[in-house]
Amino acid sequence: MNRSVKIVAILALMASTGLAVATSKTMSSKEIMGKLNKGPKSLTQLLRKELQAAQPPWEEIQNQTREYVTLTTDLCKCEPSKGDADSWAKLTKQYVDAAQALDGAAQKKDQAAAMAAHGRITRSCAACHRAHRG
Repeated sequence: MNRSVKIVAILALMASTGLAVATSKTMSSKEIMGKLNKGPKSLTQLLRKELQAAQPPWEEIQNQTREYVTLTTDLCKCEPSKGDADSWAKLTKQYVDAAQALDGAAQKKDQAAAMAAHGRITRSCAACHRAHRG
């Protein structure tokens, strides 16, 4: 009977591990870019609006900039739709660096620095899209 309990426990562990692997899906570059940039509810657009406020909602902004860093970091792990892998690595690293600068400024509640970092992010889109957008 003890052996049966062990077998059931092992099978349960295997099933739960398999389920966890099956549910942890890596986002594609298109999904990441959509969350970051597509539409008025994208993080980029929300942050632009919030940072322009006379009294920015810093707690909300800080949560969003942390997510921004996570998403840009995940983007680095994606394969480019087209273009050179070295160029992809360089450009996505620059995107992460700008996102980290934005997050750092948000954590310090430095509106001017956050707006400047946000501006660097929005001005960097065209170069990457020319090289890698599928």
